[in-house]
Parts: sequence; structure tokens; C-alpha cells
Amino acid sequence: MDANNLKYFRDDPWENISEPNYPNGQRLYEADRRFWVAVNDKQQLVFFIIEKGNYELEKTPKLSSIEILIEPDGAGNTRLICALVEPELRDKFALVAKDVALYCEPFQGQQLIRTFNERMISWADFLKPSRSGLTYQEFIGFWGEMYFLNNEFTKVFPLEECIGFWIGILGKKQDFTVNDVAIEVKTTKSGDPNVIKISSMEQLEQITPKLYLAHLHINDASESSGLSLEEMFEGCRTNLEANTGLQSEFINKASKLYSKANEEQLHKKMCLLQYEIYEVAKNFPKITPEHHKGISAAKYSINPSYIKDYFVSDNLNELFNSEN
Repeated sequence: MDANNLKYFRDDPWENISEPNYPNGQRLYEADRRFWVAVNDKQQLVFFIIEKGNYELEKTPKLSSIEILIEPDGAGNTRLICALVEPELRDKFALVAKDVALYCEPFQGQQLIRTFNERMISWADFLKPSRSGLTYQEFIGFWGEMYFLNNEFTKVFPLEECIGFWIGILGKKQDFTVNDVAIEVKTTKSGDPNVIKISSMEQLEQITPKLYLAHLHINDASESSGLSLEEMFEGCRTNLEANTGLQSEFINKASKLYSKANEEQLHKKMCLLQYEIYEVAKNFPKITPEHHKGISAAKYSINPSYIKDYFVSDNLNELFNSEN
């Protein structure tokens, strides 16, 4: 996905369409003739893909705000059609349509259809946030990751690169990967037991030449001194406005937890007190599949007083300068 191609998108893909025009339409993406937008006879905004050949959607994504249909067009092509059911989601639908076009551009045939399906499902939380609430540990951990992304990594690397480094939110083993370095971020709130909670056997499994554990200490903060999830999310989104491809990548990643946060969690102010970075080197106390064969799952806590010998820095910039 080449994010620089976003110059070929209109801010509002439907801005020049005043009357229903489907099955005709106008190009969504100047760099690829397969992606189109239109308005149907129900006055619904439509995003559609035209692909040569006959294909099937193996499993239709269940999105309450979007109707999805796949059908032959009678000219040897398949049309994959998305119609927006809820007009108030116009801005979100525009972002999703652009992202799906960029994400699917490298693919053809049935792989294009399959990739479309996967990408649309990944946007479900963004389109209709549940706001059901994060667990306490989810909230603390997510706040820590967002802070580290926005306020520490950006001191060392451009924000555009940092978005690509953030992979833990996608279910990967560690939270951030930078070339040959992986960093797992763990967050503890003042007043809670000062332990580092490891939630799986894979979190400290080394898959890169260097693995580090960053332990953040945070606390409640006043309105003026703290940061909320909403502020960090909106700040990052705004700073990426010049590159909608990266902006949509960030929103897609963050929405997996951000969409669950309730109003209180979105606005709760927290602040960083300090953090330490430890190298997960040989003999570091951990439970991993490599060292404990036969154990299929485990959650455990590490006492920071027992890993002082593995401390390497309290500054991410310093860490990466030493790596170089």
C-alpha cells in the first residue's frame, strides 16, 4: 500500500454526485480504475469495485451500517458493492473506502475479494464503536502504549514511521518492532502492586536479535497536566492528516481498543511518572514456549526488584542511540 497515492483521492469522494447515478459512477482512486463511488436509487452512498472475471465472496462481512453485495455485471466482470445504510457515517465511510482501495490495490481476482473481506471486517469497530468499556488492565495498558507511541517514539523517529512500528495491537508478540529491536510495553498505575504483568507465554519470546521490556509508571492527573486517550488519539490522527494512508492505518489499529473505551475512559487524564527499559537477555525471568515445553498457556508477574541487573536505560532515545 503506497500511502503517497492519497493525492489521487478527493476529501469527499461523492462531492460531485448530486443525483443517483449507480450503476455508473466516478473514479474513487485515480491510480486504479477498479475502484468507484456512486449514489444508488435509495440515495445511499456506494463504494464499489469492478474486477475482471467471476468471483464469490466466501463470507459476507456482517456490518450493521453497510450493506455488501457481490454480483456479476453481465460483461464478464464481478462487482463488489458497499452501500452506506447510515448517512451520518459519511466521513467514516469515506475513510474506509479510501483505505480499502489502497489496501486492496496490489491484489487481483479471488485474492482481491478475500482481502477486501478481511479489510472491511477490520473496520467494523471503527464504524460502530461498542463503547462497552475496557477492562481495568486493558485501559492502563492501552493508555501506556498510546503514550509511548505518541510521546516517546516520536522523539526518536518520525510519527509516520512509528505507526508501522506499532504491531502489538494487531496481536503480534511484542508491541513495537524497529528493525532488529522489539519492545514490549507494560504499564503500572501508582497504588497498584508494583509488578510487571505478563499475559501470555509469547510476550517475552524473543523473535528479534534484541528484545526489551519497557515498564511505565503512571498516575491519575489533573485536567491541565494529564493526557486522555481521546487527546492522544485525536492528536495522532490530526498529525497524520497530510497522509491519509497512514492516518487510516493508525485509526484501524487503534480502533480495536479505542472503540471499546467508554466515555469515562476516553476522557480520564493520566500522566507518566517515569519508565525503565530492561533487556530481556539470557536468564531474564520469563516463561516462554522455548523454556517451558509442555506448558500451553501461562500468565505471570515479574517483580522489578529482581531484574535490576537487566536495566539498560530510562530514555528511549538513549537506547536507540546506543543501538546505533
